[in-house]
Amino acid sequence: MKLFIGSGNPDKIDDWRKYFPAWDILSYEDLGINKIEVEEGIESLKTNAEKKALAWAKESGQLTLSDDTGFFVNALGGLPGVSVKRWGGRFQKEMSSLEMLRYLQQEMKGIEDTSCYFKSAYAIADPCGKVQIFSQCCRGRLDRELLEKDFQEEFAFGAMFVADGFDKSWREMTVEEKMTTDREVIAKIEEIVRDF
Repeated sequence: MKLFIGSGNPDKIDDWRKYFPAWDILSYEDLGINKIEVEEGIESLKTNAEKKALAWAKESGQLTLSDDTGFFVNALGGLPGVSVKRWGGRFQKEMSSLEMLRYLQQEMKGIEDTSCYFKSAYAIADPCGKVQIFSQCCRGRLDRELLEKDFQEEFAFGAMFVADGFDKSWREMTVEEKMTTDREVIAKIEEIVRDF
């Protein structure tokens, strides 16, 4: 099976290669094409994922998988939401990872409920414009001790997110452990790709 990953993020491409070791997972560098930037909105993960998949499929000429992920903290009314780096549209300029963490720490001061979830939309598109989209949630909590840690380096939210059923942060989990939370995603992608 061959699948192009419509993303400029090398870590994301590496993760998909680990999830589908028997597949030919392609990046824009593998095909020698230019990296493209697709403007994302702040309202819909599905729309963002679809726009990226269609644009990359047209550029690559390949069956393409793209995704978009939002981070939702229940006690903050679901913020930062779809547009994580702009905190749900609160800011015009995108924040760095470290700035986001500092802002999250500030917003969570004095709040006991640390429940939250990542929601992802996945879009698979072909160069002719056919596309299929589905979503998945990974629920958990922010580790209170890690939330109060004085991070000095760039650190993603995954460094303090603990998925339901685990006692370690997302960043500390092995690929095999992450795959257990993404079993349905893996199965759905396999089903869609085989039906295209």
